[in-house]
Amino acid sequence: MRGWLRRFAARAEALRAAFTSVLCALDPDPLLPAPAGTPGGDAVAAIVAAAAAAGRRWGGGALVLSPWEVAAAVTGGRLLAPGSVAVVINTNCPW
Repeated sequence: MRGWLRRFAARAEALRAAFTSVLCALDPDPLLPAPAGTPGGDAVAAIVAAAAAAGRRWGGGALVLSPWEVAAAVTGGRLLAPGSVAVVINTNCPW
């Protein structure tokens, strides 16, 4: 668990930026998350906001995915993998 937390903390800013980008791609007028006070908290808030935007865009209540399922789909399962956070998203269809 400590290794996961260290990796997440080291990549928090890149994750926040990537998922804020996804949020803006999914929602034409997004409500950006308020600062959480820590880089990790900001990254989690961006992931949750992007997941909510995905649910609004495609779900209408039918799409029930956790923020972590959305994070896994957006990052291709490589949320904490070594290397850069590359986010490629097709906003026309869900995953």
